[in-house]
Amino acid sequence: LAENSANPGSLRWKEAGPPPVNDDQGVSLLKIQHPTDAPRPIFSVEVGNKFEQFIRDRQAAVKLVQEGLTPPSTLLLTGKPGTGKTMLAQWMARQLELPLVVQDLATSISSYLGKTGFNLRRMLDYARNRPTVLLLDEFDSIAKRRDDNTEVGELKRIVNVLLKELEDWPLNSVLIAATNHPELLDPAIGRRFHEHLHLPLPSVDEREEILRRAAGHFAESITPKLLRSIASVLDGWSGSHLTTVIKSAIRRHVVDNCDINQAVIREIVERSNFNGDHIDLGDL
Repeated sequence: LAENSANPGSLRWKEAGPPPVNDDQGVSLLKIQHPTDAPRPIFSVEVGNKFEQFIRDRQAAVKLVQEGLTPPSTLLLTGKPGTGKTMLAQWMARQLELPLVVQDLATSISSYLGKTGFNLRRMLDYARNRPTVLLLDEFDSIAKRRDDNTEVGELKRIVNVLLKELEDWPLNSVLIAATNHPELLDPAIGRRFHEHLHLPLPSVDEREEILRRAAGHFAESITPKLLRSIASVLDGWSGSHLTTVIKSAIRRHVVDNCDINQAVIREIVERSNFNGDHIDLGDL
């Protein structure tokens, strides 16, 4: 029993059946991904160590169960938008050689009384009955504080369902919940997760590495001092924002045949003005 519940190959994915659908719209409640080429996220050493420990514990699940220990199977991710929560889930699925199942909020949240809770139960049942990594993104939309008087009774019942599911989540799957607003979560929810990982905004070294990775082979054409200056002045920018900026500059370089260094500078200045950011250009 221990081996079958912890072994990723205990059930064949192609025989697991189709994912549940929204009965009203006939569309899937879940998005299934197979991130076999997902890159390792760029995190701080502290975050990386905690995450790698979670992976090692999962990979040694059989050994832990044989010793009477419970391997972690639930993980709460918090952090500002663009800090890499989805990338982390994709990387975990790749490391564990499991499919990534992502909740589709657009189809799972319903205006009909009781329908959202019904959809949630079907999604959770689907993920818990087969080896998978389930990602519940925007978790605060379904796990809000029960003492919030502005919310209807159904959402409070959904929180009760989640509490029970988290307590009984099986060993064969991993449930990851991600939120940008942990302060909105019901206090009892956080205590049900085996691990809690907060993803901060990237440091200057991490920003430089994110920029270099996003630029791909074009990074060789960007002056090293310029790349460092960009990483320095864009303090407080998320990894997603940094990636968007550098890729937009590369498109300008390719399409307009302009100097890539000038394209990068112009893109940063324009986007900073557009976003209302007041940045110290410094060396840049």
